[in-house]
Amino acid sequence: MKPVLDSERRLLEFESLPSTQELLSERIRTGDRSVGVVLAFEQTAGRARRGRSWYSPAGGSLSLSLALFDYAGWSRPELLGMAVGLAAARALDCLVAWPNDLVLGDPLAAERGTLSGDGVRTAWGKRGLRKIGGVLTEMIAGCDGREVPVVGIGANLCVRSFPHELKGIATSFTLEGRAAPSPREACDRILKEIEALPEPHSWSVLASGWAERDATPGKRYRLPDGRVATGVAINAAGWLIADAGGDVVTVPSAEGLFPP
Repeated sequence: MKPVLDSERRLLEFESLPSTQELLSERIRTGDRSVGVVLAFEQTAGRARRGRSWYSPAGGSLSLSLALFDYAGWSRPELLGMAVGLAAARALDCLVAWPNDLVLGDPLAAERGTLSGDGVRTAWGKRGLRKIGGVLTEMIAGCDGREVPVVGIGANLCVRSFPHELKGIATSFTLEGRAAPSPREACDRILKEIEALPEPHSWSVLASGWAERDATPGKRYRLPDGRVATGVAINAAGWLIADAGGDVVTVPSAEGLFPP
């Protein structure tokens, strides 16, 4: 993929911000194309998908937003977000679950491809996977009307405790006994991994790399119709294949929701 930073686009770094995503988006709306990356060491009003908040305490988390100016008007912007998710998983040496979760766990605790009796993989429960981060992709219209993909990345690096509602769901490198990179080091690694990826014109160019770190099987999803389903695989279009009580369904990548 094309580099996010170049001679005309710089990185802005802050000790604390309400939201890296909001700051970068507002610059794009006003026609400012001089900033490609916003990095903060704390967010006080971080956002996740579907308007949910994102916990980003000082000294323990990565809060990063990228403006993909070279991909304005991209035909499948959801694949850009998934490509950045894969780059982040490689940079942080973790797993990735469709469409945007970064997770930690033991990838050898359950054999890939093993199915439970009802045909649904049960990898999440057996591997003890928990979320360390996520990716948020939004299309922001500039003054010229072109929509620029803005991709936010949040990751729990040295967080030692979480609010009650996140306990048992979220984790961090520190809590998992792993050395955590600094936010700036993590940012640099992610930008480097993005450049190493092919441009995501289709899912096929990402599929093999994603498969090496895929934690989708066994993850629970709330479907657009409200049902809860269990992830089985990702199809050739990059869509989720899920099992909803024996009913196999596919969900477009642009419609992925957080687990219930």
